[in-house]
Amino acid sequence: MSNELTRIRLRRVLALAAIASLANGAGRADTLGYSIYLGMGDSRTLLTAGFRDYTLADLDVRPVWKPPAVPFWDSSIELEGGFRVGVFASQEREPRGFGLWVRNDANPHEFSWNWFDHDAGQVYSKIKGAGRLRVQFIDEGGVSRIGAIEFLDDVELTYQENMCLAPVGAYSHVVLVTRGSVLTVASRKIAEANVHRAKHNAPLCPKGTPGSIRTGGYR
Repeated sequence: MSNELTRIRLRRVLALAAIASLANGAGRADTLGYSIYLGMGDSRTLLTAGFRDYTLADLDVRPVWKPPAVPFWDSSIELEGGFRVGVFASQEREPRGFGLWVRNDANPHEFSWNWFDHDAGQVYSKIKGAGRLRVQFIDEGGVSRIGAIEFLDDVELTYQENMCLAPVGAYSHVVLVTRGSVLTVASRKIAEANVHRAKHNAPLCPKGTPGSIRTGGYR
């Protein structure tokens, strides 16, 4: 099956899922379509493709700092092969921009950061490469946060499995999220309930590797 045919079929599934979501209301199950590639540019290889139906209970939520520190948290959904797609979330006024990332807990020296700048209204655009998102904001106690992210285009999220050995700007994988997908974002209350899963800093790169110079240290 060609990559283009795969994306066409995923879009059809997502369109049906969107109709079902509207019918189900607040208790809906959202869908994220994706393709995971190994490698960069034209030489990359398709590893897997599919779609992930999920509810709020399926989200992986990890505080970045324990309360009462500034409330930041990671909210993500797991895909195949241990990969997760998520957002660095916070409670603040509608941000000028925010980052989406890809992670895989099997890789301690991983790195992924895909930034989106505010465009107009609720639309944000990827600053490196193409892709637009529509963001739904939720008001909680007078403070705004991202509640859900809709992918208006196919969006490529880059991922480096070992930043210690990779040249600057290189990536090992791409997760292409299909147009029409929705990434739901968990609340601060859920993050605080998961305080035992608070995120810790990744280990520094071993001495003498390219990454040890960029990160300013080594293990």
